[in-house]
Amino acid sequence: MGAECSHQPPAIILVGCQIPGNLGAVARAMGNFGASDLRLVGGCTPSDPEAVARAREMVPILAAARGCATLKEALTDLHHAFAATHRRGKGRTPPLLPAAAMAQAAALPGGEGWALVFGNETSGLSNDEVLHCDHLVAIPTQAAHPSLNLSHAVTILLYAWTISDRRPPVPVATLPASAAERRGLYEHMAETMLRTGYLDPLNPDRTLRHLARLLYRARPTPFEITLLRGFFRKLGHLADRAGRPSAAELIRTYEEEAARHRTVPPPAPS
Repeated sequence: MGAECSHQPPAIILVGCQIPGNLGAVARAMGNFGASDLRLVGGCTPSDPEAVARAREMVPILAAARGCATLKEALTDLHHAFAATHRRGKGRTPPLLPAAAMAQAAALPGGEGWALVFGNETSGLSNDEVLHCDHLVAIPTQAAHPSLNLSHAVTILLYAWTISDRRPPVPVATLPASAAERRGLYEHMAETMLRTGYLDPLNPDRTLRHLARLLYRARPTPFEITLLRGFFRKLGHLADRAGRPSAAELIRTYEEEAARHRTVPPPAPS
């Protein structure tokens, strides 16, 4: 039988939360809207007295928070990730407004876990962290004062999800690979494509972000991810036999060469 829409609330992933009071306020907001799965990638600890005080009756959400070493680990059992960010860049999909993003989230098939991902209070999510996610969502604010308090941003997106129109989607019979499994393939692709000369070592994400979106739309299963990784593993073995350097070595070489060109003075006029 196909899965039906469960309208399950999101996991809330905080990457590098810096202020314990914000952490506690996030837990309180989660409880207000029926969310309980809090995941922390680094940052302050949920046992901090300030976090506990701000969480008030939602301390159990803090106590149950899952600590993760990386964002990839935090996405291990989740299938969809929405990054809260105002970051823009050439080739990047424009962020959705909260109502549109949460309408998409509300239509996700049952059994497919999803997350809202937030960066730290100083700089938000990095470019690499954004690339871990499948959708971008931005809360519109005044240009003169664009930054929102972390707990306020969480509250706004949870509210948008709560009031979204939750019509059941078309059922699915097979769960897709998790966001972490897709990220593993993404990293494997990046390593191999760099070594074989397919990617620009100075800007590999220009191409990779399009491939990441293609993978998300394709909804590969875990088995299909394994098949693709086997293909890229074979290409890696061929690169080894050809004596190709590692991706890290290629990037370092190209960056050093680019730096030398930047420091060479222009020729003097004749």
